[in-house]
Amino acid sequence: MDNSKTQKFMFFDDWPFEYRRGFERKQGYPVKYAGNPIVKPELPHEFGRTSLYGTILYDEELKLFKMWYPTFSGLKGPTVSYLCYAESEDGISWIKPDLDVVKGTNIVLDKEHQVRGQTIIYDKKEADPERRYKLLVRPGHIPYTCSYVSPDGIHWKMLDSQAINGNSDSHIGLIRHPETDQYMATMRKIKGDRRVWLSTSNDFEHWTDPVLVKELPVEQSMQTQIYGMQISYYGAYILGCVSYYNTFEDDLEGWGKMDGTMDIGLAYSRGGYCWHEDFVNDRFIKLGEEGSWDCGMISPSSHPILLEDKILYYYAGMPYHHKPPYNERDLQCIGMAVLRPDGFCYIEAKESQAELLTRNFYIDEYGFEMNADAANGEISVEVCDSDGNAIEGFEFENFHKIKTDSCHHVLSWDNSPDTSVLLLRAIRFKIKAVNAKIYSVTMINGEENPRYWKFKEIHYADPLFDKNIKDA
Repeated sequence: MDNSKTQKFMFFDDWPFEYRRGFERKQGYPVKYAGNPIVKPELPHEFGRTSLYGTILYDEELKLFKMWYPTFSGLKGPTVSYLCYAESEDGISWIKPDLDVVKGTNIVLDKEHQVRGQTIIYDKKEADPERRYKLLVRPGHIPYTCSYVSPDGIHWKMLDSQAINGNSDSHIGLIRHPETDQYMATMRKIKGDRRVWLSTSNDFEHWTDPVLVKELPVEQSMQTQIYGMQISYYGAYILGCVSYYNTFEDDLEGWGKMDGTMDIGLAYSRGGYCWHEDFVNDRFIKLGEEGSWDCGMISPSSHPILLEDKILYYYAGMPYHHKPPYNERDLQCIGMAVLRPDGFCYIEAKESQAELLTRNFYIDEYGFEMNADAANGEISVEVCDSDGNAIEGFEFENFHKIKTDSCHHVLSWDNSPDTSVLLLRAIRFKIKAVNAKIYSVTMINGEENPRYWKFKEIHYADPLFDKNIKDA
């Protein structure tokens, strides 16, 4: 179980607010790396297609980025597919090492495995070192999702050829949730059913039958379908990178429409079963400009990389549309985009002063941080009791105003007020701002070396819920 003590206000929805006036909630966007693409097909077994129906992970112990990417022939003759491996020290320059699985290549699963839609996790909580790396994949066109395990991510052993009753031919999502320790897998249950289904397991061996968890939002165009959804945990949330398939009106091939573009939306959930999108028609990662390497279709890696000062989103891009045949000269490559910590969405105050009052929360130990950009304006904070009245010493007039851009603004007040009066009681923040963006507010609760992606949900209906549970 994740024992993080940190709590955080984020702004995916209006749950954190008792009221907000003048603040507008907006979506954040990862900024594409200027040197994209960073990985191109160059080996014979890559067939001009380095896909990211795959995974990139960061090994903190080795300080090494690790990538598993599939390659497909499919341009001429029967489809041949491989799962390949690459690594990088900086996440930008990648090496494709010669391995011993298929000698002289970087292949880790050979063509007989017929890989499709694979996703890999490194399972830190796995007691058996032979099973630390875990893989779900749909091989060929069989009606099951298959599971593998590995000690090193290179040498794989099939665990179950019929692990999940679902034959998704698109990217499978996989996490082990830090709160529940449960494995969660998202997929398209059957070929042609472009919706998101969820299967769970407590041991990576016995999986539930998939249940439908996400359909197309009603606000979307009727020409839009969901091609898949990759999931990752982020504090109290599960985030979904939704692969949206934007079909063309003149493609009359029925539900299985084959011509269109693909881009990436952002969804969030608190448990994995109920999903929300606040900016339904505003894509999180957009297609490149016409004629660019990623102007036709883009698809996300299975997980973002959470680093101390930034979040990295890797994605595959291609200049052609979904419907084959493809020109052999139009390569499928891999690029990267960068997001600030907690940068998925924010609340923005313009020139007129905006104000908000949060819901109640409580803290065990004193310490507040704000992730905000006030380089062209200012932000002031007041701590209030549960009735919204300022607590002595923590009024607006005593606050050290925020006037810069930082992910770690420390909230502080003049004259060193008595912080003990804030502990173990229901309190609120009142915030005023002009020309500023606020991404999150964090209650550290005495946690040493807190990481921005590890935090608990605030129990808004009963802010003392955790305290009462501990005292019981």
